[in-house]
Amino acid sequence: MAEAEFEALLDKSLAELTVKQNGHMARWSMEKYARWDMQQGTGVLTFTDPVRGKAVMPAQIVGSWFADDSTWMWAWANTTIDDKLKRDAEQVRRFGQEHKLTLLTQAKSTVPEAEAWRLAALAVHLCKAEGVYRGPDGRNAVFMTFGEVRRTPARQANDDDD
Repeated sequence: MAEAEFEALLDKSLAELTVKQNGHMARWSMEKYARWDMQQGTGVLTFTDPVRGKAVMPAQIVGSWFADDSTWMWAWANTTIDDKLKRDAEQVRRFGQEHKLTLLTQAKSTVPEAEAWRLAALAVHLCKAEGVYRGPDGRNAVFMTFGEVRRTPARQANDDDD
Protein backbone atom coordinates (compact mmCIF):
# COMPACT_ATOMS: atom_id res chain seq x y z
CA MET A 1 0.00 0.00 0.00
CA ALA A 2 1.40 3.36 -0.97
CA GLU A 3 1.94 5.95 1.76
CA ALA A 4 -0.64 8.32 0.25
CA GLU A 5 -3.20 5.51 0.15
CA PHE A 6 -2.46 4.61 3.79
CA GLU A 7 -2.79 8.26 4.86
CA ALA A 8 -6.14 8.46 3.04
CA LEU A 9 -7.31 5.30 4.86
CA LEU A 10 -6.29 6.78 8.22
CA ASP A 11 -8.15 10.01 7.42
CA LYS A 12 -11.24 8.10 6.27
CA SER A 13 -11.14 5.97 9.43
CA LEU A 14 -10.88 9.07 11.63
CA ALA A 15 -13.82 10.71 9.83
CA GLU A 16 -15.92 7.56 10.35
CA LEU A 17 -14.90 7.42 14.01
CA THR A 18 -15.82 11.08 14.51
CA VAL A 19 -19.36 10.37 13.29
CA LYS A 20 -19.64 7.35 15.60
CA GLN A 21 -18.24 9.21 18.61
CA ASN A 22 -20.58 12.16 18.03
CA GLY A 23 -23.46 9.69 17.96
CA HIS A 24 -22.40 8.20 21.31
CA MET A 25 -22.12 11.65 22.83
CA ALA A 26 -25.58 12.57 21.56
CA ARG A 27 -27.26 9.27 22.56
CA TRP A 28 -25.73 8.59 25.94
CA SER A 29 -23.26 11.38 26.74
CA MET A 30 -20.32 9.02 27.16
CA GLU A 31 -18.02 11.93 27.96
CA LYS A 32 -20.10 12.93 31.01
CA TYR A 33 -19.97 9.70 33.00
CA ALA A 34 -18.25 10.02 36.36
CA ARG A 35 -16.27 6.79 36.24
CA TRP A 36 -14.98 4.16 33.86
CA ASP A 37 -13.59 0.69 34.51
CA MET A 38 -12.09 -1.93 32.22
CA GLN A 39 -12.12 -5.48 33.51
CA GLN A 40 -9.41 -7.44 31.71
CA GLY A 41 -10.81 -10.72 32.99
CA THR A 42 -14.17 -10.19 31.29
CA GLY A 43 -13.27 -7.74 28.53
CA VAL A 44 -16.06 -5.42 29.68
CA LEU A 45 -15.80 -1.64 29.70
CA THR A 46 -18.23 -0.02 32.14
CA PHE A 47 -19.18 3.62 32.59
CA THR A 48 -21.04 4.55 35.77
CA ASP A 49 -22.63 7.75 36.96
CA PRO A 50 -25.13 8.43 39.76
CA VAL A 51 -27.34 10.47 37.41
CA ARG A 52 -26.86 8.71 34.07
CA GLY A 53 -26.71 5.15 35.36
CA LYS A 54 -24.51 2.53 33.78
CA ALA A 55 -23.28 1.82 30.26
CA VAL A 56 -21.64 -1.55 29.63
CA MET A 57 -19.93 -2.78 26.46
CA PRO A 58 -17.46 -5.41 25.26
CA ALA A 59 -14.07 -3.85 24.63
CA GLN A 60 -10.62 -4.52 23.23
CA ILE A 61 -7.41 -2.71 24.11
CA VAL A 62 -5.78 -1.36 20.96
CA GLY A 63 -2.79 0.45 22.38
CA SER A 64 -1.36 2.89 24.89
CA TRP A 65 -0.01 6.38 24.38
CA PHE A 66 2.61 7.79 26.76
CA ALA A 67 2.79 11.58 27.06
CA ASP A 68 6.35 11.90 28.38
CA ASP A 69 7.91 10.69 25.14
CA SER A 70 4.91 10.65 22.77
CA THR A 71 5.17 6.88 22.41
CA TRP A 72 2.44 4.65 21.04
CA MET A 73 2.63 0.98 22.02
CA TRP A 74 0.37 -1.57 20.36
CA ALA A 75 -1.58 -3.83 22.71
CA TRP A 76 -0.27 -6.92 20.91
CA ALA A 77 3.23 -5.99 22.16
CA ASN A 78 2.18 -5.30 25.74
CA THR A 79 2.66 -8.35 27.97
CA THR A 80 0.51 -6.87 30.75
CA ILE A 81 -2.62 -7.09 28.60
CA ASP A 82 -4.62 -10.31 28.50
CA ASP A 83 -4.31 -11.98 25.07
CA LYS A 84 -8.10 -12.11 24.57
CA LEU A 85 -8.18 -8.29 24.72
CA LYS A 86 -5.65 -7.92 21.89
CA ARG A 87 -7.78 -9.29 19.01
CA ASP A 88 -8.47 -5.90 17.42
CA ALA A 89 -4.82 -4.85 17.75
CA GLU A 90 -3.76 -8.19 16.24
CA GLN A 91 -6.13 -7.65 13.30
CA VAL A 92 -4.55 -4.24 12.65
CA ARG A 93 -1.11 -5.84 12.86
CA ARG A 94 -2.08 -8.49 10.27
CA PHE A 95 -3.37 -5.74 7.98
CA GLY A 96 -0.02 -3.96 8.42
CA GLN A 97 1.89 -7.14 7.59
CA GLU A 98 -0.21 -7.75 4.47
CA HIS A 99 0.34 -4.19 3.24
CA LYS A 100 3.91 -3.74 4.55
CA LEU A 101 3.00 -0.84 6.85
CA THR A 102 5.72 -0.44 9.48
CA LEU A 103 3.62 1.84 11.72
CA LEU A 104 1.20 -1.05 12.22
CA THR A 105 3.81 -3.77 12.72
CA GLN A 106 6.43 -2.26 15.00
CA ALA A 107 5.67 -2.52 18.71
CA LYS A 108 6.36 1.14 19.53
CA SER A 109 6.36 4.37 17.56
CA THR A 110 6.92 7.99 18.43
CA VAL A 111 3.72 9.79 17.41
CA PRO A 112 1.67 12.74 18.63
CA GLU A 113 -1.59 11.91 20.42
CA ALA A 114 -3.57 12.91 17.33
CA GLU A 115 -1.87 10.06 15.47
CA ALA A 116 -2.77 7.65 18.29
CA TRP A 117 -6.40 8.60 17.64
CA ARG A 118 -5.97 7.85 13.94
CA LEU A 119 -4.49 4.44 14.74
CA ALA A 120 -7.37 3.65 17.09
CA ALA A 121 -9.80 4.86 14.40
CA LEU A 122 -8.20 2.45 11.93
CA ALA A 123 -8.83 -0.37 14.42
CA VAL A 124 -12.50 0.64 14.59
CA HIS A 125 -12.69 0.66 10.80
CA LEU A 126 -10.95 -2.66 10.24
CA CYS A 127 -12.67 -4.46 13.13
CA LYS A 128 -16.09 -2.89 12.63
CA ALA A 129 -16.21 -1.66 16.23
CA GLU A 130 -18.76 0.85 17.54
CA GLY A 131 -16.28 3.41 18.85
CA VAL A 132 -13.17 4.21 20.88
CA TYR A 133 -12.69 5.15 24.47
CA ARG A 134 -9.50 6.95 25.46
CA GLY A 135 -9.07 5.84 29.04
CA PRO A 136 -7.01 8.41 30.91
CA ASP A 137 -4.19 7.09 33.06
CA GLY A 138 -2.60 10.19 34.50
CA ARG A 139 -1.03 11.97 31.53
CA ASN A 140 -1.05 8.74 29.54
CA ALA A 141 -3.97 7.00 27.85
CA VAL A 142 -5.21 3.54 26.98
CA PHE A 143 -7.14 3.38 23.70
CA MET A 144 -9.94 0.81 23.60
CA THR A 145 -12.34 -0.14 20.86
CA PHE A 146 -15.80 -1.10 22.02
CA GLY A 147 -18.87 -2.91 20.79
CA GLU A 148 -22.60 -2.57 21.36
CA VAL A 149 -23.50 -0.36 24.33
CA ARG A 150 -26.09 -1.56 26.85
CA ARG A 151 -27.42 1.09 29.20
CA THR A 152 -29.12 0.85 32.57
CA PRO A 153 -30.68 4.06 33.88
CA ALA A 154 -29.85 5.30 37.36
CA ARG A 155 -32.36 4.36 40.02
CA GLN A 156 -34.66 7.18 40.93
CA ALA A 157 -34.74 8.26 44.57
CA ASN A 158 -38.43 7.37 44.86
CA ASP A 159 -37.81 3.80 43.53
CA ASP A 160 -36.72 2.88 47.06
CA ASP A 161 -40.05 4.04 48.46
CA ASP A 162 -42.05 1.24 46.76
